[in-house]
Amino acid sequence: MMHILPMTPTIVINVLAGLSSMSVWSFAWATAGGILPGTIVHVLIGEELLALTSLHGLLSWQTIGVLTLLALLVLVPMAIDRWLRIKKVLEPNGLP
Repeated sequence: MMHILPMTPTIVINVLAGLSSMSVWSFAWATAGGILPGTIVHVLIGEELLALTSLHGLLSWQTIGVLTLLALLVLVPMAIDRWLRIKKVLEPNGLP
């Protein structure tokens, strides 16, 4: 999850994983799963930008869709983090 959050530097994750008791295999699959969504979205953006022939192409559904995916890639993990923090604060008080 830390790889998906845009505010967590990768070097910090790597150092903390090295200092923890996490196995190399767990670190490898978690890293791959963490960077895969961003890699896919960035490849799609690159393909769309290479396919542009004019500035009018920036308003195509494909370009807007890929840029929306990029925004979701950033916003969804932040929303999940916020939801988990709110849930953690509300639980000890007995609120549902």
